[in-house]
Amino acid sequence: ETLEVMDRLIKKAQYDVRLLISTWEKLRNQASRLMAEQAETAQLAVNVQAAVKEMGLDLQVEKVSDLKTIAQMGVLTTPGLAVDGKVVVTGRLLSVTQVKKLLEEL
Repeated sequence: ETLEVMDRLIKKAQYDVRLLISTWEKLRNQASRLMAEQAETAQLAVNVQAAVKEMGLDLQVEKVSDLKTIAQMGVLTTPGLAVDGKVVVTGRLLSVTQVKKLLEEL
């Protein structure tokens, strides 16, 4: 009977360890994804500024980092790009050429 109790305790401890490892891996993956999204957002801002400059446009480029504001704009996946308050791209990184084409079409 004592061996059965010890066996149950060991199995529970193993389960707890697996659960902790699983939780830690999920957190690590979320942090990695967030860092990647932040890098893409920063690169999109650089690409937009370069496109505006190359096109000789006099536009103000503003990078929004407040998550609440981003969500209120309807951007659920970053990076996102809005022109005159209207979201035109979400969830993908545009090159300078793609940004220029998009601005020409607006």
